[in-house]
Amino acid sequence: MLDAIKARERRRAEIRAHLEHLEGMARAADCWEADALSRKVRAELSDWQGLLEGEPVVARQVLRKLLAGRLVLTPKENASGRLFEFSGRASYGKLLAGALSVKGITLVQIRD
Repeated sequence: MLDAIKARERRRAEIRAHLEHLEGMARAADCWEADALSRKVRAELSDWQGLLEGEPVVARQVLRKLLAGRLVLTPKENASGRLFEFSGRASYGKLLAGALSVKGITLVQIRD
């Protein structure tokens, strides 16, 4: 009987911990500011060409966060001359890491 009581108390503690976790998640969801995040991301990403040309060190850091693997450059020619076509896979998960905030709490890990 004592084992059954201990098992029930353990299960009760597990359920209470799970409820506390869910309540915390609900509070975080209530504080979520999707519009603010959207504005911040759009502002950060609005001037790609200017970033790439004006701040090459920062541009390389952004590309490292954005690219998932290698960037492949292929030489091409068209009527206006030679150019490079590039292709690669991108993931915005690393780019957004640290950019999300919930009323003062910064979320630093995003899974792709």
